[in-house]
Amino acid sequence: HATNHLLRNGPSRTVDLVSNFVSIVHDDSRWWYDGPTGGTRFNVTAGFTRDMTSGRADYGTWLAELRHYRQPIRRIVLATRTQAVGSFGEDAQRSYLGGPMRLRIDERRVISARRMVNTQVEARFPLLRQIVLAVPAPWMLPTLHGALFADAAWGWGEANIDRVADGGFAVYLGGGFYPQLRWNWVWRTNDFRTLTSKKPGTYFTLDFSY
Repeated sequence: HATNHLLRNGPSRTVDLVSNFVSIVHDDSRWWYDGPTGGTRFNVTAGFTRDMTSGRADYGTWLAELRHYRQPIRRIVLATRTQAVGSFGEDAQRSYLGGPMRLRIDERRVISARRMVNTQVEARFPLLRQIVLAVPAPWMLPTLHGALFADAAWGWGEANIDRVADGGFAVYLGGGFYPQLRWNWVWRTNDFRTLTSKKPGTYFTLDFSY
């Protein structure tokens, strides 16, 4: 039940919506304590939302995502993720994409559209291992990791912008089954040719690695 549901053609209505989705999932990824190190994960999902009140808020949704992990060199993990999402129908919905998970940009909503593609690549490697804090009692600190990353997104269909990308580096503690304490240095581009600033943006995040 949705009150004041805003339709694409402007008016707001109170509607009763019923959604049905089906998914195909595959996961043969291999994990170590600080995150995935190999294998592939993918998910294909499609569904339809029916407006039981008037039929004016009907729309369909589809999503496909592929993740792949490999170690080109021992201790270095190359992680990639690509996702496509779209909506169709009389009341097709916008999708919103931003940071810190899909883009390493310190904004929650960077790009929005009815159809979007997002791709990410990140190289992860240890920087400092087996550091022991001796006071007040011996305690081994988590491994400090480094990462080099690049992200990009494209939007079609009522998009606020048609593309955006970022790249940079990060250092973090944690990962895997535990949250990352992560410091990011990021350069952004809105046209894939020129940077919005020569100075990187810096920010801290508490999140999970993909």
